[in-house]
Amino acid sequence: MWFNSKREISQDGTGRTGVDGALIEMREVSKVYDTGAIKVEALRNIDLLVRDNEFLSIVGPSGSGKSTLMNLIGCLDTATAGSYRLGGKEVRGFSLDQLAAIHASMAAPVDAI
Repeated sequence: MWFNSKREISQDGTGRTGVDGALIEMREVSKVYDTGAIKVEALRNIDLLVRDNEFLSIVGPSGSGKSTLMNLIGCLDTATAGSYRLGGKEVRGFSLDQLAAIHASMAAPVDAI
């Protein structure tokens, strides 16, 4: 598994970052909230790879983008930029109904602690 803003870390230490067996793959994902008066950059160039049967913890201080990332993973929101592939399929092209169906069909709820 690897997670980064620019440097890559592989679970097996080889430095490989291939996506064989990827359940979740995010590349250069960003999320910007535009309030009209200001733009808030909640996520900047996030890379994330989670393979089937891997477990993941997302931790960080308040305001670091944890909830935003969880909302993207759970298909409750969409990225401003970058690529998010879920089960090998690009999420960006999904309709709102498709996103809702994916969220509703997730095997386990996604909770932030």
